[in-house]
Amino acid sequence: MRHRMTGCAVALAVVAWSVQAQEVTGGSQANPPAQQLAERSVECLIRGEDAESPGAQRVAYREGLELATRAVAADDADADAHFALFANQGRLALLEHGTANPFALLSLRRHLDRALALCPESLEAP
Repeated sequence: MRHRMTGCAVALAVVAWSVQAQEVTGGSQANPPAQQLAERSVECLIRGEDAESPGAQRVAYREGLELATRAVAADDADADAHFALFANQGRLALLEHGTANPFALLSLRRHLDRALALCPESLEAP
């Protein structure tokens, strides 16, 4: 039950982040390739949260991590890409190791800090 509640909290945070980022960046623009990759990565994150088995979660988070990595490489100034990388990498680390190692934590922190620097208004999201 706790895992399901955590998954719901992550999904709500993702939705709040995406809405805030779209408002800040003017979501009416055509999606560039990096933004499309970031959106697909967030879909993988949500699919991982909804998955019933650790194996299905692992597949979804790995796919999301790969898409987010490509999105960041395509556009380092895309806050959604950095957030998606942070979220998928973090959930995968928790799933595989129960906790992230110190080097992984540095990477996670770097991507979260970059996402917040690019979209500071998201700090106010619920």
